[in-house]
Amino acid sequence: MIDDKNLARYFNMLDEVLYTVYSMSDNEIPEKIEEEEKIPISHEHPGYMGEEEVEEREKPILIIIDDDKKTRKTVKNAFKKEFDVVDLEDGKNCIKILIEERPTLLLLSEDTSTVDGWSIMGKIEDESMYSQVWMRDLPIVMLSDKEPTLELSQRSNIEKIVDYITKPFEKEEIQERVDRLIKKLEKSKKISDTARNRSVRVGEEYERISKALYLRQRLIKPVREELKKIREEGDVEELIKFEKALNDQMATINFYRRRTKEIEALAKKWKDVEKPEFMQK
Repeated sequence: MIDDKNLARYFNMLDEVLYTVYSMSDNEIPEKIEEEEKIPISHEHPGYMGEEEVEEREKPILIIIDDDKKTRKTVKNAFKKEFDVVDLEDGKNCIKILIEERPTLLLLSEDTSTVDGWSIMGKIEDESMYSQVWMRDLPIVMLSDKEPTLELSQRSNIEKIVDYITKPFEKEEIQERVDRLIKKLEKSKKISDTARNRSVRVGEEYERISKALYLRQRLIKPVREELKKIREEGDVEELIKFEKALNDQMATINFYRRRTKEIEALAKKWKDVEKPEFMQK
């Protein structure tokens, strides 16, 4: 059985190997790597972007997919200064449009008469495994008529989104939520980039769990309200089951909190080491 100490030693060794490979000049690359056949990306794939640069735009793109006209109008009015907003009332051709527009942010309706947000997310994930690698980093905000529940928090793909916003909302509310999210994502990226300079694995881990922590902390408050209702109803069996599941969610949140703090401290240490000696604290 591998204990934590041996596991940490293994990852450190792996990082050293990766660093050595990335640091090699072309002449130092072993023959086996030089002769390794590269898997080509098919130019016939509908998402193939070729070598051309993506068309430069004055403003980043925000796409909202929702069949509610009022919601789309509110979002357009809220972000028309910061973004070019593309609004879609259904998800029929959304993947094609996503590939064409390459948005900075996607607001996606969870479940309406014409849009199944979780199904669209599955399609995005499929595309990201082939030529549309950029989609892996596309922040997705789920919009819903329903309050978050414990069942939602337990979804296997819940961490594929970065926020969950309940409709209806006013212009000021959606502005505040999205502005806060963008600031959080920018801060996380700076720290993960610093960590990546020394360890790709640690940098990617930080980016993933910092996003997940932000989301799960926002979901847990309504779930606590759900617990209060079950207590009032007096169903002991349901209460025990619910409390156990809630404790599992809190354990995940607490683990993410500890781990993000550890990586933040490590990233700061690595950043200080890169400074000239007189600038180090």
